[in-house]
This record gives sequence, structure tokens and C-alpha cells, in this order.
Amino acid sequence: MMSGMDAMGWTGAVVGFVGGLYAVAGCVLAIRDQRRLARQGVEFPQARERPSEREQRARLERALRTGADDAELLVLRRYATNLRAQRYQAMLWAALLLLQIGPFLMAPGGARAALVVVAVLLFVPGVTRVGRNLRIGTAFLRRCPSDQLGALPAG
Repeated sequence: MMSGMDAMGWTGAVVGFVGGLYAVAGCVLAIRDQRRLARQGVEFPQARERPSEREQRARLERALRTGADDAELLVLRRYATNLRAQRYQAMLWAALLLLQIGPFLMAPGGARAALVVVAVLLFVPGVTRVGRNLRIGTAFLRRCPSDQLGALPAG
């Protein structure tokens, strides 16, 4: 018969293992997505050349409410693609959270509990942000689809 600690240990090992698999899957899917975008000719400007994520999201939300002119569509499509490209970050953060929970279940203690709490406090807002970005980017690309995105002019 398995004792409570043994069951918790196995549960922790399984949660950690699933977290590791989830992390690997997230990395593979993110790489595939980036390669697909590269084949489509999508070139993302350097971070210093593009507006912040918050500014991109605000412009997309405004365009979804009020519409956008043709001159702005290419830039807005790029922003929407940029926000959607972050979708695998949520997978990776969830995997990292599972990788914190697994060892805690295997050997509960104050320090490990603190790490889990810190991980939750760090990762949940990020996952929420990525979900919001994904929803807005997807809605914009549905409303204004494009088979091929061109290069965004620098500056």
C-alpha cells in the first residue's frame, strides 16, 4: 500500500514531467510558428523601432472599434501578428509553473511553497496579458485578413 507521501511524491513527479513536456511542446510550436512567419516574409522590426506592446494593443483596439484606413492596415496587421506570435509564451509560463509545483508536491516545505507563490504571482499576469493580446490580434486579423504580410518600414 502506498503512503500519503509516496502518492504526493509520484504526483509531484508526474506534474513536473508534464510541465517539462509542456515546455518542450511550447518551444517546438513557437519555433515552427516563427519559421512559418519567416516563410511568409514577415519581418519584425527591432524592439527599439516598434511601439510598446501596450501601444500596439491600444491602436488595434481603436481600429477594431472605429475602423482603419488602408494606409494604416499594413502596420496594424503587423502589430496583430506580433501580438499573436506571443501565444506560446503562455504555454511556457504554465510549464514553468508546473515545474515549480511538481517539486513542491514531492517535498512540501516553506521555501518551495514560497517559490510556488512567487511563480503564480509572476506568471498569472503574464498569461492573462498574452491571452488578451492573442484575442485582440486574432480579432483584428479576422476582420482584416491578409494572405501575405510585407515588410514593415523601419522608423
